[in-house]
Amino acid sequence: MPRLALTLALLSFAGLGAAAGCKTDANCANDCLCQQRGWCGASWGRCEATEDAHCEKSDLCRLNGLCHAEAGKCVAKSDEGCRASRACTHLGACRAEAGRCK
Repeated sequence: MPRLALTLALLSFAGLGAAAGCKTDANCANDCLCQQRGWCGASWGRCEATEDAHCEKSDLCRLNGLCHAEAGKCVAKSDEGCRASRACTHLGACRAEAGRCK
């Protein structure tokens, strides 16, 4: 009997994980946050920026120069990315400093 109870508990837990919306790379790539924030890859069941390519094609890169993936988010690492952004042309934020264009 204890073995059956353990098996049922594990099956219930696995079902809850799926029901809670665990993400895969395919889910993330089709989510609107992929385009907006570069959160196109799955990591530990949630969408994040898992590679630079995700950030490079995002609105954050085009608008704010946040074109590199770091710790699941898009950040500014190069002056080149900042100079190519609208933040540079409209606000003068053309150099990368501490993960942002300033």
